[in-house]
Amino acid sequence: VDVGGLVVTVHDITNEDFLNDRWTFGGASGGAGGGGRSGTGGITNQGELLAGLGGYIALLAPHVVNDGVILAQEGSVALASGSAISLKFGPQGLVSVLVDEPVVNALIENRHLVRAPGGLVVMTAQSANAIFESVINQSGQVEVPSVREVNGRIVLQAGDRGAANVSGQLNTSSSSGRAGDIHVTGNRVVLEDTAVLEAQGASQGGEILVGGSWQGGDPNVQQAQTTVVKKGARLDASGVGTGSGGTVVAW
Repeated sequence: VDVGGLVVTVHDITNEDFLNDRWTFGGASGGAGGGGRSGTGGITNQGELLAGLGGYIALLAPHVVNDGVILAQEGSVALASGSAISLKFGPQGLVSVLVDEPVVNALIENRHLVRAPGGLVVMTAQSANAIFESVINQSGQVEVPSVREVNGRIVLQAGDRGAANVSGQLNTSSSSGRAGDIHVTGNRVVLEDTAVLEAQGASQGGEILVGGSWQGGDPNVQQAQTTVVKKGARLDASGVGTGSGGTVVAW
């Protein structure tokens, strides 16, 4: 699929919202009954999803799995799990994704490749039940290198009842300027021994936050109850050449 922008969802949108450019999706047309809160609807990508320059790709469902390739050059990629989800667009395209209503057994998995040079990649999931947690499993590659002094960003948000598990690669490095930022948050955050988080910059390293901000001081960054960084995991915000280093926090 090669388009300017793409939204794929099992959820519905009202005629009124569609006609007034309000991108709020709720309920479900793909089997996730009860307002989608049962968490049975899902999307699996096994192909190639390509957005035009500055475009966007959004996959919205209770369960979202990427086994293929997703590419948005200087654009945005959003994988979101919930029973109601809102997208916000600006002059530069997709700027934010918000889970308005959580879902039982929320799940996001990236097993292959997501790439958005000079852009934004967001994976966000929220659970609606204290017994079941939302889960983000990142075992593939996410590459958001900075382009033309525009810093890339990778954000994994598993919510206050969720677990973010990283065993693959997250990369926002820059060969010419400052590297981008990587934020991984949730109630429980685990970096497996194969995890690689790289934010190397030619002029300055980026910011890597795992489980919270510096000493937990930023109220806009969720603090984890448990953060595990296993032996062998690599977190690198080096300055390359004459560049200064960035920031790495495991909280």
